[in-house]
Amino acid sequence: AISAAGKPVILNSAGTVSPISETSVSRSVPEGSAATILPDVYAQNGAKMIDCAFDVSSNKVVAVFQNPRNSGYLNYIVGDVTAAGAITFGTVTTLVSVNVQGRPSIAADPSNSGTFVISYSAGGSDARVAIGTVSGTTLTLGTGVQWVNANETGHVAFDATSSTFVVVYRWASGSPGNSLYANAGTYSGTTITLGARTQIFSTPVEEASGGARKLCFDPNTSGKFAVAYRDNASPYEGHALCCTVSGTTITAGTAQDFFSTQSNVPDIAFDSQNADTLSIIFQDVVGSNYAAVIPATLSGTVFTFGSKAVVVSSAVEAFRLMAIPTVAGAFEALYALTVSYYETLSTVGFTV
Repeated sequence: AISAAGKPVILNSAGTVSPISETSVSRSVPEGSAATILPDVYAQNGAKMIDCAFDVSSNKVVAVFQNPRNSGYLNYIVGDVTAAGAITFGTVTTLVSVNVQGRPSIAADPSNSGTFVISYSAGGSDARVAIGTVSGTTLTLGTGVQWVNANETGHVAFDATSSTFVVVYRWASGSPGNSLYANAGTYSGTTITLGARTQIFSTPVEEASGGARKLCFDPNTSGKFAVAYRDNASPYEGHALCCTVSGTTITAGTAQDFFSTQSNVPDIAFDSQNADTLSIIFQDVVGSNYAAVIPATLSGTVFTFGSKAVVVSSAVEAFRLMAIPTVAGAFEALYALTVSYYETLSTVGFTV
């Protein structure tokens, strides 16, 4: 709902309304033991361009990455997660025997246990998406389907209810160049049916240097996803865009500014309990590179944005944002910052 002042509000059980706001909280997040998946004393020989996904139904986590120790090939590793949060990893294994150029992306199908979609570079001018299935700690990849004849980075996500996935990417050869495109796909077994390329934003955008996911499906509304990204021209404002999917057809809403100044490495997540409610986290460059969050609600595909709230008062570099699965309005962000030339990872919780 929207108040007379044009601000988003929440309807309370007593029939009153309250404004949407953010509160930084000190959330208790137990830290498990670290597990090294690719040991090396030289940083330049470690795993690069890594992404991972967790399959809730099978309690497995899968990481995909470029492995410089293995000719830059696309490698993977599967881990079994215990109830206490410990992870037992299998063996680092080659998934695709090519030197991958763009950052791979992986997402788990919440409707099909042990099934993942992976986007990856299959060579200098061949970007593909494929279905992978996990048995034990082995990932078997189906035949990749090309979504663009170029070296581009695609970010993938699954619809929570339909086993439909979307890959979103910046396409250098688009019209105009570096504008934003998306393809929707369905699958049977490991055979993919990929829909037509759809331009969803017709202005050049900046690829997130931190490899942020940048898109997320609403788990409460079938076929609706949102994308967060940064403009490629001054003042480098942050945009958000809501799209819908029917079959493999994507319909894009109108892009809106979620922040009017430079908004780096944005990530986005929907509330796990409340439909059409989401948060966007980003590096606020004008605001000392601090981590800032903006809440939003959707009416159809139109956003109403709340006020910015700082959740980390330090210069941050990259994010992964997720909604707490069982708590309405609660989010957790993993973020990176540099301290004395070393990059550290931390978490912050907040409520909306």
